[in-house]
Amino acid sequence: MAVKRRKVDTNISEPKPVYVLSYSRFSSEQQKEISIEAQQEAIHNYCDKRGYICLRDYADYAISGLTDQRPEFQQMIQHAISDDRVSKVIVHKLDRFSRHTVHSRLYINKLADERVRVESVMEYFDETPMGTFMRENTLSLANYYTNNLKTEIMKVLKLKATKAERTGGRPPYGYVFVGEKLAIKPREARAVKLMFQMADQGFSYKKIIDRLYSSGYRSRSADGRFKKATIKAMLENEKYMGTYFYNKSNSKNTEGRRTKKMAKRPEEIIYVDGGCPAIVDEDLFWRVQDRLTDRARSSRSRKYFYPLSDNGLLVCQHCGKKMSGNFKHAGRNSAPYPTYVCNGHRDKGCPTKDIQTKYVEDFVLNYLHDLLFYKAMKPYLLKLLQESVDTGTKEDKAMIAACKEEMEEKTKEIKKWMRVATKMDEIAPEIREKMSILSKERKNLEEQISLLKEKKQRREFGKKDIDRLEEMFIDYLKKNDTVATRQFLHEMIERVTVGEDDIEVVVNIA
Repeated sequence: MAVKRRKVDTNISEPKPVYVLSYSRFSSEQQKEISIEAQQEAIHNYCDKRGYICLRDYADYAISGLTDQRPEFQQMIQHAISDDRVSKVIVHKLDRFSRHTVHSRLYINKLADERVRVESVMEYFDETPMGTFMRENTLSLANYYTNNLKTEIMKVLKLKATKAERTGGRPPYGYVFVGEKLAIKPREARAVKLMFQMADQGFSYKKIIDRLYSSGYRSRSADGRFKKATIKAMLENEKYMGTYFYNKSNSKNTEGRRTKKMAKRPEEIIYVDGGCPAIVDEDLFWRVQDRLTDRARSSRSRKYFYPLSDNGLLVCQHCGKKMSGNFKHAGRNSAPYPTYVCNGHRDKGCPTKDIQTKYVEDFVLNYLHDLLFYKAMKPYLLKLLQESVDTGTKEDKAMIAACKEEMEEKTKEIKKWMRVATKMDEIAPEIREKMSILSKERKNLEEQISLLKEKKQRREFGKKDIDRLEEMFIDYLKKNDTVATRQFLHEMIERVTVGEDDIEVVVNIA
């Protein structure tokens, strides 16, 4: 009986290669670089055993898994979606992918839509309902671990905050940590004082920034320039008047962003009066807060410098309220002109009408001119001018010494990181960035020293200088919105009372 045999096809095609991406992460700056290397080694061994081909390793250093705003993570997701060859993303453990359950589900599903699967070296989850259930449980446990750890850490930090001790992060500008407590950093503290004084006198953020830079002060940013948002935040920081606080920042939403809706309740914020050394006094701090509140004035009226109302010197004779700058039109087609208006008139309670700035300023400045520049006063003015310049020279010398001291510290720190870098086969991006920032900060300090040395040259003043000062006195005060102008008027004048028919000037000198 004949037996019919099946013909066997010996031409078996080779399986298609499986292309994958690897992703690693660690959360804390205290963890070592080997943490990433160990994860990547385990992932590569896993791939070798299964015949996977790893196209690229992605890794985020010292970034929390609770946020999805991780540069390498986002690049990995985009690579996996855009490259048709990629079929898997391999992680050491699922919590390295994300510790946030919402983010985990979002990105796992996003990858699944592109037929890309997330696999864990240490955990196995198949595509069965039980595998999906186990994966969800693992994600929930990772989220629970993070939230529980956060709660326990918060207890410790709040306890430290009640003692006004260090709770992490960098100290505010103007301060340095000495042990667990904040201490004043003299050179930066001078910049903070100048900032508050200028804000108290009504200067704009731009003018404060320009004055700080021209005076040789630099921020802690790489370019050394202060930003408007930074100035505003510093002027609102209660630590500068000696009040330590903690837990004031808005909470993060599910996307890891701080919003006004996530603002803390008052009882959640910890305040410790006198918990840190004050750089400015309370009166100055609260005056600046009033200034910031009243800052929303007409943009047109801000185009003109009001030397009297900007210092809060001008008072209405009728109701006693302060007067402020304004603009009026003489007719429909006429150009607007600057005036002083009573704040009580704006509330429709005071009959005092707008008065042109020219009449008030000419009267007040001529009065000051006659008072200061009569013959017997000139030798005294010359003495004051010379003392002022000499005092400024001494301050500049002290600031140069402080800058040199800080520059030496930056140099030592750069050398320390260079020693670390020489021991590595390849310099980590974080170390390279740290060295770059330190080098820029050192360069900023060198520029500050150069500027201060240019100012340091002592100058002798004589009669000709006083005569020139007398000639330009009125015109300069009316046109130059500077710290010196405002400070001079504020110190010379106690108040200017404006009535319907007369102006009264009360000065602060005998």
